[in-house]
Amino acid sequence: MAIISKIRQRAGIAIIFIALGLALFLVGSDILQTGGLRGGNDPVVGEIDGEEITYTEFNNYLEPLKANFAMQAGRQPDEQTMQMLREQAWQMIVFEKVYLPEIEKLGLGVGKEELRAMLMGDSLFVHPQVLAAFRDSTGKFSRQLVEQYLQFVKQNPQMAAQWRNFEEGLKQDRLQTKYRNMIQHSVYATSWEGKREYEAQNSRVEIKYVFVPYASLPDSVVKVTDADLERYLNQYRERFPAEDAVSLEYVVFEVKPSREDSLALQQELRDLAKALAVAKDDSLLVMRESDTQAQYGWYAPNQIPDGVFSEERPLIKGGIYGPFLQDNRYMLVKVIDVKEDSVEYVRAAHILFRPAGDKPEDKADAKRRAQEVLEKLKAGEDFAKMARIYGTDGTAAKGGDLGWFGRNVMVEPFEKAVFSADKPGLLPYLVETEFGYHIVKIIHPKTNKKYKIATIDRVLAPGQEAYNEAYEKAQIFLSEVTNVQDFRKKVEENPALVLQRADRVKPASRAIAGLNNAREVIRWAFKEETPVGKSPSLFEIPEENKVVVAIVTERYSQDKVDINYYRDILTAEVTKEKKGEYIINKMKEIKAASKSLDEIATAYGNVTVNTATVPLNATAIGVTGFNPTAVGRAFGLKNAGDRTPPFAAESGVFVMQLVSTQPAAEIADYSQYKKQLIDRQKGSTPFFMDQALRKIYEVKDYRGKFF
Repeated sequence: MAIISKIRQRAGIAIIFIALGLALFLVGSDILQTGGLRGGNDPVVGEIDGEEITYTEFNNYLEPLKANFAMQAGRQPDEQTMQMLREQAWQMIVFEKVYLPEIEKLGLGVGKEELRAMLMGDSLFVHPQVLAAFRDSTGKFSRQLVEQYLQFVKQNPQMAAQWRNFEEGLKQDRLQTKYRNMIQHSVYATSWEGKREYEAQNSRVEIKYVFVPYASLPDSVVKVTDADLERYLNQYRERFPAEDAVSLEYVVFEVKPSREDSLALQQELRDLAKALAVAKDDSLLVMRESDTQAQYGWYAPNQIPDGVFSEERPLIKGGIYGPFLQDNRYMLVKVIDVKEDSVEYVRAAHILFRPAGDKPEDKADAKRRAQEVLEKLKAGEDFAKMARIYGTDGTAAKGGDLGWFGRNVMVEPFEKAVFSADKPGLLPYLVETEFGYHIVKIIHPKTNKKYKIATIDRVLAPGQEAYNEAYEKAQIFLSEVTNVQDFRKKVEENPALVLQRADRVKPASRAIAGLNNAREVIRWAFKEETPVGKSPSLFEIPEENKVVVAIVTERYSQDKVDINYYRDILTAEVTKEKKGEYIINKMKEIKAASKSLDEIATAYGNVTVNTATVPLNATAIGVTGFNPTAVGRAFGLKNAGDRTPPFAAESGVFVMQLVSTQPAAEIADYSQYKKQLIDRQKGSTPFFMDQALRKIYEVKDYRGKFF
């Protein structure tokens, strides 16, 4: 019983193992049996190395994960958790069919002694997840707690099975780590590469240049045709891979709470207020009745929901306050107890008048303006209104409200002024600080009280009638459109609607602009039977209180590159290309080749001659933006006075002239630069290793069609 008591005292371990079970791949032999049915009607969710991964096979990995989660969490996984579990199941399959064959080729494994060391070895070898889970009261890793837990799980077959799965997950994680480390430690840089890295960092050229940015010309100076886009696409095919994607247009019908919904909720909260007033267990009531995270315990004034305090209404023990509307939530607050604390808080608002400069007359002007507004406030003007008009800091939009704050937060003169006030109201004098002159209003004078409060909050959600109204509007819209032209026309005719677009949506996407829960819309768009340009469809998204009508405008396939898929990018690139030709031709017209840089700048107009010192590893010249092509051309100049002809770079056209060359000095040891190269390569190795393996094994993921 003593051991079980200890385990109960460390109940957090059970919670940690829920996380462990989700963070590590649970790959016990019972989970990895993949003999699933492969009937002709079994959908294919992916391919690896030419082998189809069927829906049934995928489910053989997924179902144990779902069952494990339900057992640990005491509930079935919601959709967000299911996304995580599906990804975990897929990664388990990838590990078995991609990583494991490569690991076995190398003869890597994890023996019994190594596994034991991962669980109970020294702190350098124990797995990080185990280190985090088994800590004693001092925060140090405890082998004794591991041993106690192992003794405990032996008495519980269900927990023993979970532990075996956890151990298998540790083995798999260690195998992946070994494989990754082997690849990373194969990275090498030669002394010659180290020298080149040193020279790239320390070689410099000084140049003078004329730069004409593409952005200085309107797009109308060039004409871009589809033939131009096709040419550019074919010329740089490797930059534009074909992908499965769709483009959508849609309208959103918001489901907004009605006045009746608001009144009904307020009545419900009034009934709850009566229950809260007499409740014997306040914490249980707020936990049961709150829509979001319940608030229960001791709180300083700055932690209490905004709106509870007011100038006229002090918080007293036993008082029930609210309901208060904050955003779309109504809050009901009960003050259970009040006590004195050692920390003081105050709530204030201010209007800051900043001097225009550092001169005495600037300060005098700011003080004069502040005094004028202060006199208006003394005469009865509204403080919040004046703050919005005259405030010069981020609080102006909030009527100058600074909220609650304690000592040592504000600058000393301001803090002294607000904490010296003993009642709410306008301070009759200006407060000068390093920022300027402040008009100050005390919203709540200093207090050292803390409050034990219970807060029930309820989201103001639309009722069924509001849903019916939005749904009916969406149905009427849907009935009046059959194709994309009708769709756009109807949106134009209705000022209450906004046409929204989602371009190049990928199969696995879960959100589009303005819709975070758009998975159902996206799945519909990718169905083969969903037509392009006609037959829109209606979707309810209750999580966001929205009804959506959508139509597919384009569908793209990974089997063929379509210029429409990359139209925006291609148009921008071809436009830059043609602007470059336009600028270079203009340079020829002004005979730039025979003129000095100053003469070129004058003749071209609206450009200047600039100077820059550029290292070899730079990607920009001065403030011209990303232009590695220009850096290369600069280092291609050999002798002082040498000049390039006009040439097009990434963001504009340059003409350069070399002023001087500053080669890197010879040094005896380049090992520091070799190490920099190796460290950079090691950091990127895991990503590129994974990408390479997935390419070699031709991993194809079709899950987006089903989930």
